[in-house]
Amino acid sequence: MEITWLTATIDLPDETFGQGKAFWGAVTGYRPNLPPFNDPNYAVLQPQVGTPHLWLQRLGSDDEADPRVHLDVSVTDLSAAVSHAQSVGARLVTRTSHAIMESPGHVPFCLIPRDSSQEAPEPAPPVAWPGGRSRVDQACLDIGSAEDWESEVAFWGALTGWRIDADDQWARLWTPSSWPLRVLLQRRLEGDSTAHLDVSAEDCPAEIARWEALGARTVGEGPRWTVLDTPGGLTACLTQREPDSGLLTGAVPPDAI
Repeated sequence: MEITWLTATIDLPDETFGQGKAFWGAVTGYRPNLPPFNDPNYAVLQPQVGTPHLWLQRLGSDDEADPRVHLDVSVTDLSAAVSHAQSVGARLVTRTSHAIMESPGHVPFCLIPRDSSQEAPEPAPPVAWPGGRSRVDQACLDIGSAEDWESEVAFWGALTGWRIDADDQWARLWTPSSWPLRVLLQRRLEGDSTAHLDVSAEDCPAEIARWEALGARTVGEGPRWTVLDTPGGLTACLTQREPDSGLLTGAVPPDAI
């Protein structure tokens, strides 16, 4: 399966879609645009420079109403990608112009066809703010069952063919280093498996203050991160990482070892 790009989509119910779209546009510095297919139920967060890696989607009345995040995996051959995903444990939920899938641990994701003849994606750089640079750059998959942890780690490595480093609590999927979106798995051990977005920032206190000024609310603290509830209902984590590489300060990527 050839993967050509990776995006994260913020799924919001109708009643908070407008509020969420305004907030995520302001906090990322990306302009919310209609997608190329002109459907008002979607918004593309367009950076000033580069290819979008964040979308928003308005959930329909038949969808689950809770806000959520899912990964969109762009592939050159949709049929081959669906077959590959099923062979490593995914379940096909429905297929139209794209395929809605579910991992063995019930994490939803989509396979999106992208013609390899299309112009190659251009990664968007971090955005500079008065308090330093930042970027929404990571989808964290929160695995809610201890029984699902090893199978989810194995699944995402097998699905993508990318290196994955894991311990008992975290697993990092090594996406192409130039891409702006990274993938982390977290062993949460309670509730349903979900996903949230992470933000890398050079100056966390300044970035937290900026988010709070735009309507976010701090609800928790971790050793290296701050948890915020955002307008529209999603939770996000702000972490002290290098916005260019997405790595913790001083960390060395595996291809440099």
